Amino acid sequence: MFDRRGRVIPILALAAAGCLWGTGFFFGKIHGGPTRVDAPFVFPDRYYPIERFVAKGALILRPNYRGSEGYGEKFRSLNVRNLGIGDYADVISGVDSLIAKGYVDKDRVGAMGRSQGGYISAYITTFSDRFKAVSVGAGISNWSTYYVNTDITPFTRQYLHATPWDDPEIYWKTSPISNLSKARTPTLIQHGENDRRVPIPDAYELRQALEDRGIPVKMVVYKGFGHGINKPKQQRAVMEENEKWFAQYIWGEKPVEPKPPEPKKDEKKSAAAVNP
Repeated sequence: MFDRRGRVIPILALAAAGCLWGTGFFFGKIHGGPTRVDAPFVFPDRYYPIERFVAKGALILRPNYRGSEGYGEKFRSLNVRNLGIGDYADVISGVDSLIAKGYVDKDRVGAMGRSQGGYISAYITTFSDRFKAVSVGAGISNWSTYYVNTDITPFTRQYLHATPWDDPEIYWKTSPISNLSKARTPTLIQHGENDRRVPIPDAYELRQALEDRGIPVKMVVYKGFGHGINKPKQQRAVMEENEKWFAQYIWGEKPVEPKPPEPKKDEKKSAAAVNP
């Protein structure tokens, strides 16, 4: 796949055997880092029910956007002072390439990711109206907010080559919040309560901004967790939230409200005694 300047952008795609190209649903699953990389094999995901999406006919795009490791120093440095802007362009190039080849339906597209992938997903929320739903996991919405709260402040200076006081413009234009007026996409926000890497003020800022614009948004805070959700029960809860969100906005399924648990026999007797 090539970006708009003719550079090769590596992408991986997953689909079920027998998938009918051109009629399927599409998801961009965006890795974190930004210097991580998606490899060409299937592995269990802790946050997104990838296999269940594929079983329902979805094609999963996993782009190794500029800044990913494994493709040389020059490629890894392409998002310096270009965070979000270039990354987003690479994801969109992947989407355009697959649509042009007739692999997916352009009207049934979603995006999801955590950490840096959550940041790019937030960028998609505010910079594109082509996606039907987005899930932002532990993502950055405003680099200035991030800079004064994170436990790795040097990371921001490394990539943006400035502080927000020296160059507020670069911090603003690389922040998803800067393009809020164009936001249209229903967005799920998931964040650990005690996240020090991407502190939760970024999540609250994005949620409030989308609410103020009347954009469908749901925020789920995972109590007691940091940047990663590292216990199986809560990981399942994260997955289930993502599955419900995309089922509603991509597959058009009505959300099912959980039924309250049936009272035990002893509880029924107690209630009868109180209300004879």
